[in-house]
Amino acid sequence: MMKKPIYRFLPGLLLLVAVWAMSACTERIETPSAGDGYLDLEFLQAETRAVISPDGSGSFSDGDRVGLFIDNGSAVQYRELTCQGGVWTPRLKRSEFGTGRLTLSAHYPVQTGSPQSAGQYTYVLPTDQSNETTLSSADILFARVELPEGSYRAQLPFEHLFHRLQVELSPAGNGAAVSVRSISSGTLNLLTGEVTVTGTQYRWITPYTQSDGSFTALVLPQSAEPYRSGEGLLKL
Repeated sequence: MMKKPIYRFLPGLLLLVAVWAMSACTERIETPSAGDGYLDLEFLQAETRAVISPDGSGSFSDGDRVGLFIDNGSAVQYRELTCQGGVWTPRLKRSEFGTGRLTLSAHYPVQTGSPQSAGQYTYVLPTDQSNETTLSSADILFARVELPEGSYRAQLPFEHLFHRLQVELSPAGNGAAVSVRSISSGTLNLLTGEVTVTGTQYRWITPYTQSDGSFTALVLPQSAEPYRSGEGLLKL
């Protein structure tokens, strides 16, 4: 995991903004072993829900759904897998997708309308991230692997598409209100994992308050230069 600290000083106040480029850990849920013609897909768990703890650690649970694109080089098909009892269902026959090399692209949570616009999915980051539901739903994970011809087993290590900002106030915030300024609209390529910011409209995001008094917000990857002047990155 990589953390980039940005320090800003206000009268009597030290403000630490940590920008996390979140990476995968080793939690996993997998399908039963292959051998009967079915794909054996093992999803390596990233810090799934940014809200669970200050470092973003978490896990899948029953009912979670993963969107999966399967590209055989001439056609792309879409499937949704649901976690049930520690197993991803339904199981997928490899023969449904051809005999050659396959490219598997997975995202979590499932995005409404993604099958129709996988290469350029329009996404607007919620500005209200003040509760667990809105923050968790905004935290999109992505994995992409190549499955060679004749192979049935693949590991898909999830990574976070967005950046996570953690704001710490010293002395502690004690009820202080914090807002994070960011461009919130962009496009997601759910086949490659590329994120592109669109437009120039900046909006104020209400972050989630962690139990330790720090604040957490998710933002689209973008240049930091516009935040070095004008209204800046934060409002207290």
